[in-house]
Amino acid sequence: MLKNFLNVLILIVNTAVAPALLAADDAYVPGGGRGGDMLTPDQVSKVGISSKPTNDSGVFVGFGGSIGQGRTTEASTPGVAFLAHVEPGYQVSTGSWSRLELSLDLFSGVVNYRLPDSHAIGGKVSYPGLFGAIAKAGYGYSLGDNMFGVLKFGVGPVFAGVSIDTPAAGTAKADGLTGIAWELAWDAVAPINRTLDFIFGVSWQQLQFDVGKLKNQGVSYNFDRTMIVNIPSVDLGLRFRL
Repeated sequence: MLKNFLNVLILIVNTAVAPALLAADDAYVPGGGRGGDMLTPDQVSKVGISSKPTNDSGVFVGFGGSIGQGRTTEASTPGVAFLAHVEPGYQVSTGSWSRLELSLDLFSGVVNYRLPDSHAIGGKVSYPGLFGAIAKAGYGYSLGDNMFGVLKFGVGPVFAGVSIDTPAAGTAKADGLTGIAWELAWDAVAPINRTLDFIFGVSWQQLQFDVGKLKNQGVSYNFDRTMIVNIPSVDLGLRFRL
């Protein structure tokens, strides 16, 4: 009698309890797999991981140089222009394929050109002590392979002197000038790694100075002209994302 009872009890466990335990085990494992199965890649949590980390919002600092020409709106011969740049800024991701940028371009360098000797004051024109600060806003769009093209526009103050080396009368100059600078630029931003970008681009910058008086050999005289210099250039640099 006891033996028959035990046989019936074992049969009940095998047919009812054991399948329930197996089902509970399956439900316990994330993703519905059995206890010994591995999680599939789509079952792993990806919260906080960006598919395009180089386009994430954040602070950056750029360092670079511009090589181009100094050209004036008057009849002249173009000269050499070289500017060094430090550009802190912030990029705002607006999706996987676009972003906005705000930055402050601090620049300094050498710009010159030559006015014809037939000009009232002809000769080589340069801008010693050139320094400027241009506030920029830009829109970036994907070029593929994590590269972005960024179209930027900016305006700001510029400070310099002006020096005109005339062949006959010596050097006429003015110091402590304050003017305005504006720039239109396009940059290609190519990530090197998660924190470093290579920058290649082109830009057009214009500087304007109102020159009231010039001094030549201790003699001051009225000049009363606005001097405008255009600087088309090629830009190269590196950007560190912080």
